[in-house]
Amino acid sequence: MKCDMTVPLQVNFLSPPPLGFPSSQLVTTRVKEILEALEHEHTAQNHGAHLVIKQFTTHKKKPAPQAPTIPRILQGYSMARIFSFHRQDEQKDTYPVPVFVAAPHLVVEDQLYLIELYEHYINRLYPLYSMDTLKEALYNDMSTPDCSPLLLYALFLRTAPFSKEKRIQVLAAPLLAYCSQLVPAYIDRPRLSTIVALLLLTEYLEHTLLAHQLTRAWTWMGMALRMVQDMGLHRQSASSPQLSIRVFWAAFVKDRLMSMIYGRPFMLDEKDM
Repeated sequence: MKCDMTVPLQVNFLSPPPLGFPSSQLVTTRVKEILEALEHEHTAQNHGAHLVIKQFTTHKKKPAPQAPTIPRILQGYSMARIFSFHRQDEQKDTYPVPVFVAAPHLVVEDQLYLIELYEHYINRLYPLYSMDTLKEALYNDMSTPDCSPLLLYALFLRTAPFSKEKRIQVLAAPLLAYCSQLVPAYIDRPRLSTIVALLLLTEYLEHTLLAHQLTRAWTWMGMALRMVQDMGLHRQSASSPQLSIRVFWAAFVKDRLMSMIYGRPFMLDEKDM
């Protein structure tokens, strides 16, 4: 079949709609056709598609702008959790008021039990302290050259979720509040025990999987890594104390893990090691 090239091809050009393609008239026509089809099948009443499409055919007066409301899915959440999900400039932030928190009451038997949980669950991943070292600190008012009250309470907090006893598990919240109160008192002087305590606190906050806790976990991790650099642990030699070497590598591994999970830059540069 041959095509006659002598006959000019007629093309009818349509004027473009004022707001671009598709035009509002075309959209309205198609919507009406869909609504008629739904009504014909008796499925339009209280139908999800009907409710969605209806907004295109019902022309109402544009309401006045209102203040942003909290989505229903977030109603009942704390303000800190809401801001962690929706961080917008138009939202007004709130500032917490410090409240004194007393140390949670833990009898010696419970403390020894939590230390045993640490040896079983945590120390296998981060072999830093032996049972004898922790027990020695426990029987010396939680104060030895290698341990501090912050370290032991952070240890109790991290191991509480591993307990099968409900009365131990419920101590996690007061332990976290008390450790949060102790942290500012330990940042004036870098110590190995403070670095380990911050690592344990970060581990616990990540374990909770709560969005409003992740910012605090990242901040405490940054404090621990700054102490690592302040103490020069990133430039140690083979003759350095064994504990300081282990603390550095525990912090280094945690830095890599958190940065990869959160998509943030590393804090410890391998070029400086």
